[in-house]
Amino acid sequence: MILNVARGKSGPVAFVPSYEGAPVDAVSREPLSPEVRRRAQIIYDRVAKQFAGWGFRVARLPFSDHPVRSPVNVGKYMEPSGEQVVLLGKYPYHFALPEGTNPQRELQKRFDALSEKLEAWRDRPSEAGFESVQRGFREVWAEMDRAAASPNPTFEMQAKVYRQEGIRVVPVPIFPMGEGGLHCLGLADRNSPPAEAGERLASSSRPGR
Repeated sequence: MILNVARGKSGPVAFVPSYEGAPVDAVSREPLSPEVRRRAQIIYDRVAKQFAGWGFRVARLPFSDHPVRSPVNVGKYMEPSGEQVVLLGKYPYHFALPEGTNPQRELQKRFDALSEKLEAWRDRPSEAGFESVQRGFREVWAEMDRAAASPNPTFEMQAKVYRQEGIRVVPVPIFPMGEGGLHCLGLADRNSPPAEAGERLASSSRPGR
């Protein structure tokens, strides 16, 4: 996605991503291709200019990941009171924090270790091997909780941009595993709109999963 239009405190706002720093793909852990970044940024800038020309207020959202995890790939709804709400994905930070840890990398280590345990158990099934797999799952879940609770400076900058426009931000823990962003997940398997205005995705009859 390249654009998210939401109702701000002074009217419609066009939110458009913009790359900053040296982007890294959170899944592959490789620097984003300069060509991908260049082409994406050209599109983002053109869209921002176009919407500004149409009279929209434009707000740029910083990010440093693959375009599929763009900060405009959100869920959103309006409360019956008219308040605009954005469900903003909070991915694990995939750069080093000041203390030196990289939350996404630490999580990936747990997934890699679990994969190794599963392969070992498949090759030579045993009670001890199965217990090792179960322990691996517990370690993954614990690391997911730590990653979700850890700071993400990029997310905070994105949330600040939304909030400055008078939009309430609901952080939603999400992980870069190729499942799509919140917008994609929110539309999955939905055959009809929520029955009532203000209904949250989490309490709807058929949540996107």
